[in-house]
Amino acid sequence: MKLRDAAKDGLVRNDSVGPDYFDESDREQAVDAGVELVNALRRFGVDFDGVGVSPVCHTCTSVPDAYRVELGSLHFKDAEKIAVQLNGFAEEFQRMRDQLAADERGSRQKQPERRRRNRRRHRR
Repeated sequence: MKLRDAAKDGLVRNDSVGPDYFDESDREQAVDAGVELVNALRRFGVDFDGVGVSPVCHTCTSVPDAYRVELGSLHFKDAEKIAVQLNGFAEEFQRMRDQLAADERGSRQKQPERRRRNRRRHRR
């Protein structure tokens, strides 16, 4: 709290404030980030109950953020199910990546072979 002048000096002249005085842009940013996270997790079949945005208690912690996205608390069985779900997607992505890399290696090996054939045709 700031005291600008003493009461004995009369009323203090200040600029008026508007709605932006109560700036909630930090909260809006945290909500936007939470929405993005929830939507991304839902694409993987994961949906948390109790997701929210909460102000940070600056007397309890040294976290500099004004707001935090909270995922709520999970029962260990729910955590295991979510881990299985996400690991299943990760394994499928890895399989697809490995297949793509193998396909690319195969096409690179075929290119020199084609060039040799084309050279032979042009020599004749």
